[in-house]
Amino acid sequence: MGDFDLYRSRMSAYGSTIKEGRTKAIVSAITNTFVDSPSYHEIKINNINRGVQIVDESSIIKNPNKKRVLCKPDEDINIGDDIVWNSQHWLCTNVDSDKEIYAKGIIERCNNTLKWQNSTGEIKEYPCIISDKSSTYADGTLETKYIVIADDQILITIQSNSDTLQLELDKRFIFNHSKNDIYKLSKIQPLLKEGILYLTMTKSEYGTNDRLNLNLADYVQNNFALTITNGNSISLTTSETLQLSVTLTNNGVVVENPTITYSTSDEEICTVSTIGLIQPISEGVVTITAVSNGVSDIIEVTVEEVVADNYSIVISGSNSIYQGQSKSYSAIVYNNGIEVVKDCVWSISDITLATITAQNSTNATIKANSSLLGTVNLRCEMLENNTVFSIISIQVKSII
Repeated sequence: MGDFDLYRSRMSAYGSTIKEGRTKAIVSAITNTFVDSPSYHEIKINNINRGVQIVDESSIIKNPNKKRVLCKPDEDINIGDDIVWNSQHWLCTNVDSDKEIYAKGIIERCNNTLKWQNSTGEIKEYPCIISDKSSTYADGTLETKYIVIADDQILITIQSNSDTLQLELDKRFIFNHSKNDIYKLSKIQPLLKEGILYLTMTKSEYGTNDRLNLNLADYVQNNFALTITNGNSISLTTSETLQLSVTLTNNGVVVENPTITYSTSDEEICTVSTIGLIQPISEGVVTITAVSNGVSDIIEVTVEEVVADNYSIVISGSNSIYQGQSKSYSAIVYNNGIEVVKDCVWSISDITLATITAQNSTNATIKANSSLLGTVNLRCEMLENNTVFSIISIQVKSII
């Protein structure tokens, strides 16, 4: 075997082709040394801890507000991702479409915060990038794109999400707690890049409902009320769970999809998940609290041990019957001494002495033979569990 054949054989061991083998070898080498790089940093991407390499965007022009992020080979980064690095927020504004080895993205330092009240009065705020001049952006092609703004305008670059997508034209905002930095949303740029919104804002005047101290324009005093609709108290066994139902209103208007925080007074008795699912653990009494927008409600939960079923049946009726006569019998089902409703079925031990002429779950009528004497057993058993039954012995007597 020649040297080239040996080389190709070794490379193919990593993949079906030489290229695939070389790629896998490079990925393996990068993965093994990734954290040893001087450029390695621990950051948060969308509030999830990640390890990445951060380098200057360009080796020629050093821009402290723009960096390039290199991800581990098995991880990803997306346009619009919120990055927290060195206690500062950055926004991923572009990604490299070539991810054969690892994902790469451009991040820009956020220089302000967009803060507002939504239609239900909840306060929303997201880090953003403010530019006060015409801006360029990349859309994945070689052609440079421009967003032109006037002298009295600013351009906001912000993550596209369920909150920012609800923003409407003429919505007003305050920046830097200043009367001189009040703007209204005058244009929502067409979707240029998935994951990011570009908002053009025009200078606006100070209004009577603006609150500089809160950095909120057109502020509406909130009157939130939160109610746990499951009631004030409830009892559960350790084998049961309960999903809390919570309603939040503001000035009487229901808030859709509110952020609610749940807590329990004793996790050894009962836990509650982030979505309000109660899971009993042991006997006791706890208080579950739901909180949102500064208001709360509570529900008292009593946890009881599971009591094993202990069924019994009691038959009422006469122990004797005359030849040719009919008599009625009734049955009551108990579980741990408490009367319960259960379906039952009746039977008789000797149909030559007596027969059942009518029956339902709780009653039976029998008729004795007119010529024979003796004793029969009338049996009532629970339909779902035939080991639970009761028997009454009935003597058939002569009518003479």
